[in-house]
Amino acid sequence: MNKAAANAFSVLVGQVHRIYPQNTRQALIRSLHMELDQDIVMYFNKIMYLKAFLRNEQVLIGDMVLLRRRPKLECRSPDERFEVIERLYPVGQSVDPLSGMASRGIRYADES
Repeated sequence: MNKAAANAFSVLVGQVHRIYPQNTRQALIRSLHMELDQDIVMYFNKIMYLKAFLRNEQVLIGDMVLLRRRPKLECRSPDERFEVIERLYPVGQSVDPLSGMASRGIRYADES
């Protein structure tokens, strides 16, 4: 699935992969899609990276978010076609139950 096909969707679910430090209102979201291989008639996972606008959501790296496609007139750049409308699962603020340490996704957050 290419970027043109991703723009056909109106709502997507993805994971925050990176928050741009120079522009705190923009994030890189990793979204997973199933794509059909016509030769063997099987579906395979395809990872797609999308830039999203952060309106009022305070998200951290690793959070699962819900994305909505923005109207064309509101887009500041051609890459920024989506915006974060809801934080579904705050993975970035979770605490490991065994060690009690803060974790970001599947890795421990540095406490130094």
